[in-house]
Amino acid sequence: MYFDFGSRRLFVCVGPVDMRCGAERLSQMVVTKMELSPLDNSAFLFTGKRRNMIKILVWDRNGFWLFTKHLYKGTYAWPKDEESVKKQVTAEAVAALLEGQDRWRRLEDTKGRELQ
Repeated sequence: MYFDFGSRRLFVCVGPVDMRCGAERLSQMVVTKMELSPLDNSAFLFTGKRRNMIKILVWDRNGFWLFTKHLYKGTYAWPKDEESVKKQVTAEAVAALLEGQDRWRRLEDTKGRELQ
């Protein structure tokens, strides 16, 4: 199944979260940790310490969708700190992340080359 994220604002929760959490607990984290509303036209991406699973939380006017993608080999590229990623990301960046591309490391390498 494919869900159209292009019409939504996309946000990455940078720190690791407990992947056992469900939609209600993740929505609480959106409010407390990210200081955003989980009920607007947005999608929120989460990962755990091992970075082999991603959860995407979406509100659709009458309930939460909770998408989960679990890798059985390898890990997802994930930003290390708040400064390496804007809070809001593009749909292309999310698609690249789900395909296994490392957008954040590429951005850090580019910044390093520009400074040298």
